[in-house]
Amino acid sequence: MNAYWKAYLAGMLDGDGSIMLQLKPRKGMKYLFRVKCAVIFYQDSKLHDELERFRNIIKAGYVYRRND
Repeated sequence: MNAYWKAYLAGMLDGDGSIMLQLKPRKGMKYLFRVKCAVIFYQDSKLHDELERFRNIIKAGYVYRRND
């Protein structure tokens, strides 16, 4: 990913995103919790195609449609 896309991603996260950390309990394991990190962007559904293209560029993530 080049500098342009890194800057675009940083700006999008700053304006319309969040970083979420979750602790998932694990029973019978060495560590009591598994840490899950998610980077989330909230956008209007009109931008669904652009988000899919962006997801393909960074080769990671999912794009969901919410019903609210």
